[in-house]
Amino acid sequence: MMVLSMITYAVSDSVGMIHASCEDYRAAASIDLKHDEADLNKQIQCPLLVLWGEHGMMDKHFDMLSIWQNRSIMSAVKPSIACIS
Repeated sequence: MMVLSMITYAVSDSVGMIHASCEDYRAAASIDLKHDEADLNKQIQCPLLVLWGEHGMMDKHFDMLSIWQNRSIMSAVKPSIACIS
């Protein structure tokens, strides 16, 4: 992830894009956590499409389908998508 972030910064000529990326990382470590905690006992009430890489970290360490089925009133039916690792 860090390498991808560095490449994104290196090829970007937009100060605004870099600023927005930094704000996104900042929010993930602060306000997003508070929002997640506030919504922890709520279920998603609309159709949901969850995608994750078949050989990625999320697939290796978590039962993604089960996690999202528990967070939504609708069943998630598509497991991981194939990707090159």
